[in-house]
Amino acid sequence: MNWLAPQSRFVLKTFFKRNYDYLNSSTQKLINWIMLTTDVVLLYTLLGIFF
Repeated sequence: MNWLAPQSRFVLKTFFKRNYDYLNSSTQKLINWIMLTTDVVLLYTLLGIFF
């Protein structure tokens, strides 16, 4: 799930003023899963609205 790290790093730094690199590995994994879930929900919602 390292391919989600750049997005997680950006979201944490921009919206929550937290540094992704200082989190321990289990927390980074949790944040990556949360980002993936959020992306899937947003995509499902947008496709549901437009199609």
